[in-house]
Amino acid sequence: MEIKFLGATRTVTGSCYLIKTNGNNMLVDCGMFQGVDMEERNYEEFDFDAKSIDFVFLTHSHLDHCGLLPKLYREGFRGKIFMTIPTRNIAEHMLLDSAKIQENRFRDSRRQQKNNWQLAAYNEESEEVTLNYPIYDTRDVLNILNLSRVYDYNTSIRVNEDINFRFLRAGHALGASSLLLSIQDRVENKNNKILFSGDLGNPNQNLDNTLDFAKETDYLITESLYGGEEHDDINETTEKFSKAIIRTLARGGNVLIPSFTYQRTQEMLYICKKLIRNKTLPSNIQIFLDSPLAIKITEVYKKHFKYLNPRIIKEFKSGYDLFYSPNISFVQTVHGSKRLNRIRNAVIIAGHGMCAGGRILHHLIRDLSDAKSSVLFVGFQAPGTLGREIIDGKKEVNIDKKIIKVKAEIVKLFGFSAHAGNNDLLNFIGHLNKQILKQIFLVHAEEGTSLKFKDILLSKGYNNVVIPEWKKNYKLS
Repeated sequence: MEIKFLGATRTVTGSCYLIKTNGNNMLVDCGMFQGVDMEERNYEEFDFDAKSIDFVFLTHSHLDHCGLLPKLYREGFRGKIFMTIPTRNIAEHMLLDSAKIQENRFRDSRRQQKNNWQLAAYNEESEEVTLNYPIYDTRDVLNILNLSRVYDYNTSIRVNEDINFRFLRAGHALGASSLLLSIQDRVENKNNKILFSGDLGNPNQNLDNTLDFAKETDYLITESLYGGEEHDDINETTEKFSKAIIRTLARGGNVLIPSFTYQRTQEMLYICKKLIRNKTLPSNIQIFLDSPLAIKITEVYKKHFKYLNPRIIKEFKSGYDLFYSPNISFVQTVHGSKRLNRIRNAVIIAGHGMCAGGRILHHLIRDLSDAKSSVLFVGFQAPGTLGREIIDGKKEVNIDKKIIKVKAEIVKLFGFSAHAGNNDLLNFIGHLNKQILKQIFLVHAEEGTSLKFKDILLSKGYNNVVIPEWKKNYKLS
């Protein structure tokens, strides 16, 4: 039995793992790479024949885990994709939006190339323009979704005579799961268990913080994004959040919150509504959610509220609306988004969470150079993204070919992270039987962080800890 690490190795995004055993070829996740230094990997050929993949397990619907599934279909995959029920609903919205972005980029590329060809007619020394192409389109998304098979948590599913699996709650976002695979190795005549953590959640989250713990596994592939680091206290973070908003509004500026459309935005809406309700934020505050995709996913959260944590379920059943408030306006149209350019003294939540695209960009063009305004970063910023440049302290940034000076107040609030901190990761691993656990692979983190977490695990008696290399095969014996 072999596993090949095709993404999220010594980097954060692009989750994808290929397992080969007994003539079966299976993938766990098929995610996009994010960040300007990584995005070109999305256009490369897969490191396998898509037609040879028998089935896929999807841990959840963030694009760095599911974003290349339509490309997999385009390249010939026709097997089954296993996922939880909420993951299927959210994946539909996430992938259709991603396809729209691919299609728009392709049209813009063709238009630009046509202009360059016209210029080349007058300039024989013009460089040849490389024609870009969409990674996939809407049709590929609809086709891949038709291959999905949905299951609830903690249900043992038999794929074939050699393979069983079970989804466990990961506490990261609605529908997110860890995956426990049980694989019969015919060559060695034994059963191997492989546990993929997926993205593990921060137990201090409001909406979804319930984890299931496996008791034993032979091999663990675990995220290590915050290995060696602890998140700030959630109550302190919430207080900093409210104070930053009040401080900004008092000086007449706007508060910009770049937020991931799935999970982080719903958490922000819940927190804002709670702060208004207990009168921490002013009763006349204006909050705008400027993201059609986030609005759609918020509806999925309401539809599948039973998968959230017990306290939230109780609130929802009592008639308390988790997300809506007279102070919160949902902006669907482009025209409505542009109208926000005339708004002052407001809070604007918009995607993309790392400022790598989306409506947050035109708000940053307007307000990033305004010393009265502020930008509140409430999530991880990958290397190579605009968000990372801003939190790293760059004084000028390039947004849509415009040089924008950074004068707004920059506030980092990573206590809202949806990922497990160091002690949470150790707790997850600590539930496993150390005598049975043969090997731990650390993924989904920058290399330095994984190295730090590896040292921590070694100090606690976990002997075989590996930071895998990209595209390298590892034999699981």
